[in-house]
Amino acid sequence: DISSAMGSGPKSLVFAALALVIHCAVALVGTFVGGRLVRGRLPQSTLQEVLTASNAAIGGPSTAAAFAADLVPTRLSQLRRSLILGATVWGVFGYAIGTATGVMLAKALMRLV
Repeated sequence: DISSAMGSGPKSLVFAALALVIHCAVALVGTFVGGRLVRGRLPQSTLQEVLTASNAAIGGPSTAAAFAADLVPTRLSQLRRSLILGATVWGVFGYAIGTATGVMLAKALMRLV
């Protein structure tokens, strides 16, 4: 029904925007605060890595690979290749985990209904 979709549209937009803002805040603050806590014990994440990982989590592997290719200048081709590969691998891994989790959650909720 189109009228019910139009009625719930603004609420859905607010929910999606809020989820995106929370995701960005947690990713950026967590990376930089976590980086300060483990300084010297683990490798530091660069802003390009954080942005590419965030894009892979939200948009999937195809948008993250395109984003990573455009994010790093051509002269830094090794970093560019590693970002594109990481975006693709972790984006596909996210699809697999998300699909399995969604199927299990749907089955669990169907038992309750």
